[in-house]
Amino acid sequence: MPNGTPGDHPLTDMLVHGQHPFPLDIERLLREVLELDPQFPDGKRPYVEQTEWEDRFFAWKRGEGIVEGRDALEQVLRQLQDGT
Repeated sequence: MPNGTPGDHPLTDMLVHGQHPFPLDIERLLREVLELDPQFPDGKRPYVEQTEWEDRFFAWKRGEGIVEGRDALEQVLRQLQDGT
């Protein structure tokens, strides 16, 4: 995440500044994922996946890719819950 200035990154806005840049269901899923893996996306995954997640964060803020994002976050959540 960038330096923490409001508006520079939607994840920082949510976690640090108490803003709600994402649709509520996306925010709920993100918080569940981050509860299980606070460093998500954390480098355990290939770099290309980390870049894809960054692109998704900004798309969700614009209201784009919500269905795909919900599915992807649910998959990550299942993997974290299963320990895979």
